[in-house]
Amino acid sequence: MGGTIILRSCSSLFFASLITLSLCLLAPIMGHKTEVVFIDPLTPIRLTPAPKQQATPPKKQQKPQTIAPLPKLPAPPSPKQPPLKKITALMRPLQVELPPLRAASIPSPPLPDTATLNSGFAAGIFDLSAVDTPPRVQKYIPPLYPAKAKGKGLEGSVVIRCIVTPKGRVRDMRVISSEPSGYFDRAALKAVAKWTFIAAKAGGKRVAVYVDIPITFTLDL
Repeated sequence: MGGTIILRSCSSLFFASLITLSLCLLAPIMGHKTEVVFIDPLTPIRLTPAPKQQATPPKKQQKPQTIAPLPKLPAPPSPKQPPLKKITALMRPLQVELPPLRAASIPSPPLPDTATLNSGFAAGIFDLSAVDTPPRVQKYIPPLYPAKAKGKGLEGSVVIRCIVTPKGRVRDMRVISSEPSGYFDRAALKAVAKWTFIAAKAGGKRVAVYVDIPITFTLDL
């Protein structure tokens, strides 16, 4: 029994060797190349689980800081102003002396009676010597110095004859004398035309009167 088993094993090995030899001999004939591939033994790989990420604790919300209000500073005391004094300005009319007219040039009418006084200006034009109260300047505007005369360094004077009406207005102006002639006439007439007067009175009534107004032009040094 044992010899039979050994014989069968030897036969198997013999046939296997023949088959292997046959294949080796047939391989070059068939034109196929046989490559022997050596396979490395597999190395077991250990799988390591990824480390667990630690949970980040939630940030604490900062409470808004409450800023204490600044203490109110006391307002600086306002400087005491002295009480304003009431100032009353008294406007006084400029007093201008008006020379009387010559009797030969303008006849002086007689003093009016009651009937003529009631008629006002129709009673006539009076001379300064025939009135009770002479006219007084109420509004005075100084004349402008002529540029032509100023450029030449000239000084002079003008006498203007006019009528002051019962309303204190000026009318019928004319130059009766000027020195030097032709330099100051126009400036004097323009100024006097803007003057107003407190009218003259005769018998308690306002009347018209002739006046001569002298105006002197002097350079300021």
